[in-house]
Amino acid sequence: MRTSTALMVAVVMLPLWGACGGTDSGGNGGSGPGGSPVCHHVDDLSVVVTDAWGRPVVGAALLHSQMEACDDRGSPDCFRLPDGISWFAASAPGYRPAAVAVEQDSDGCVLSPISLAPGSEQLPAQPAFPEDDLVPMPAEILLPPSGSAEAPVLFMALSHEWFADSGSPPALNRTEFFLSGEELYASLADDLAVAAKTVTCATWWWQSDFELLRPPNHPLLSEQERWPNTAMAILLSLPAVSKRVLVGRFTGETATGMAYVNTDTLLRQRAYDPGDNFEVMIQGNPTPVPLHDPFVPIEHPMPYAHRLLGNNPDLDEWTFVGTETAQSPLVAVEAASWHQKVWTIDGRVAYVSGMNVKSSDWDTTQHAVFEPRRMKYISPAEDRKAVADRLAFPDLGPRKDAGVRLEGPAAHAVDSILGARWEWGRGGDALFHEYATAYPTAAVADEPPDGVPAQIVATTPEPFGERSILEAHRKAIRNAESLIYIEDQYWRIPMLLPDFAQSLQAHPGLRIIVVTKPVSLADGALRWTIEMDRELKELAGDRYLLLQARVADMDGTADGESGPVLQPMDVHTKLVIVDDRFLTVGSANKNNRGMLYEGEMNAVILDPQFVAQVRARLFSNISGDDQFPWATAAGGEVLERMRQLALNNEEARLALEAASPAPGSPVGFLYPLELPSQYLLDCGPDAF
Repeated sequence: MRTSTALMVAVVMLPLWGACGGTDSGGNGGSGPGGSPVCHHVDDLSVVVTDAWGRPVVGAALLHSQMEACDDRGSPDCFRLPDGISWFAASAPGYRPAAVAVEQDSDGCVLSPISLAPGSEQLPAQPAFPEDDLVPMPAEILLPPSGSAEAPVLFMALSHEWFADSGSPPALNRTEFFLSGEELYASLADDLAVAAKTVTCATWWWQSDFELLRPPNHPLLSEQERWPNTAMAILLSLPAVSKRVLVGRFTGETATGMAYVNTDTLLRQRAYDPGDNFEVMIQGNPTPVPLHDPFVPIEHPMPYAHRLLGNNPDLDEWTFVGTETAQSPLVAVEAASWHQKVWTIDGRVAYVSGMNVKSSDWDTTQHAVFEPRRMKYISPAEDRKAVADRLAFPDLGPRKDAGVRLEGPAAHAVDSILGARWEWGRGGDALFHEYATAYPTAAVADEPPDGVPAQIVATTPEPFGERSILEAHRKAIRNAESLIYIEDQYWRIPMLLPDFAQSLQAHPGLRIIVVTKPVSLADGALRWTIEMDRELKELAGDRYLLLQARVADMDGTADGESGPVLQPMDVHTKLVIVDDRFLTVGSANKNNRGMLYEGEMNAVILDPQFVAQVRARLFSNISGDDQFPWATAAGGEVLERMRQLALNNEEARLALEAASPAPGSPVGFLYPLELPSQYLLDCGPDAF
């Protein structure tokens, strides 16, 4: 078994209805009046092994302390429960093993099951599976209704090796990967055109005149001709569709004007009209962010009863042994932000990416220096023509980003997170909450048989407190054997250094490649970028490669000057690929705050064929080499090929800048990145 983080829990769907059962709707059936414990005598106990979402685990193997089978119950996993302490351990392919102890006290009362960690005294000295692989996962005993002939049931869950147990249930979805804003927004425009009931957008920044579609003749079109392709015009063309836009609010309570800096009047006006089927909320993140000290998150146990009853309404009359932990109260201090960048359409399609509805967040896969479509909406036609004629640079530089389209249950998972945000905002948190109506509930779409396994993970502030993005990253890093490829706006996530260290030690063939961008001396997090790079160099040596992206135009003429043009590329992607089977992409940057308290959302895809295709396309595009076997090459081969291409490009760049004969033209976008050794601001690891 691979090692991975111990996380929270599991819940259940009954695979053995004839012998097993559930819980009460409040999750506190184990207490009497005033919270006093209730004594439950249990003679027989059935065991059901599930995943963290309450679904039966196929091929699960069950071990136990010496107990007799209760064959008369008709269940293959039913046991006579003796006095004292008994233990159960379960394992299955693709999951980490778990173990629990069950105790009958001196009065014959069964107590709440105890999840066991490696080294627990309740386990035998030599268990039949590697004890170090144990992941403590909460378990529950449920008692049948009074008078029922069914046995009580111990539900115990296993932690998935890759998917985050604290995230949404993984399911099959039709999935498409986009390598640029041009691709993603063109697909989104097609889906919006056929929206029937609902459209929701969450973004960190909104510009109503952001153009989703930019045809080849775009530079020749007037503002009026381009307006129908804008985000606002497309939404307004759907009068019968219920539209909602969620935008993050910047420190609105401490600096009033900042609350409006990332929206415009056209959007805010929609909030006031109750008859336009268009609602808006500008929502703050109330997390208090320490400038120097580490951020200490509130730990939230997984809502076992909620998941169990949601999957099994027939268990309403069953009773929990024990009680659930109450959710912690909200500390209402505004800081941080909601950074999610997602769209949902009719609860059937979702787009998850790092792209805002903002002028800078559009580019093609070519990232051309002279791209006239990379202009602000208000730019006059003569300025666009000058860029097309290579006589001027566009308003906005090259931008690298990525995202996915998911069709299936993942859209419902995205909708559920947005719905929770919306309803919380309606409670008084958000600007314009008084005009907002209840968020509609969409049905969960069926899993398409041609889909790939995917999951929606999130980081959310209190009162939600989800950190499944962190769990997914930790599992992926610790499972990596050959390659970890990271493409991100930031590279300052020291909280993951222990996970990198563990994986590098366990897998000598592992290679780590990071593509990011330089950090300004005035950036408060430069220290942690330097620290991250230094630590990885010490841990991995030449098994680690740090790169940046640039764009070269060898035939450029700009402002009347001729000669090659080299420009830095704004790497805005938030993407991780592990080996040839795991991909995550979305809004979460590689910084501690994106894992701990910033409002983020990512998609996780676990499918070798899909990830291999993404690897081939992504690596071919960024390297400029479409002959190398990027989809199948081992991590060491990928790293050495990218290292050599980057060194060749750097040699060509230095020669061109020195007006010396160049050994050749740059190929692709990869260049080495060397960080400074000093920083100006000394801030804590979680602030930026």
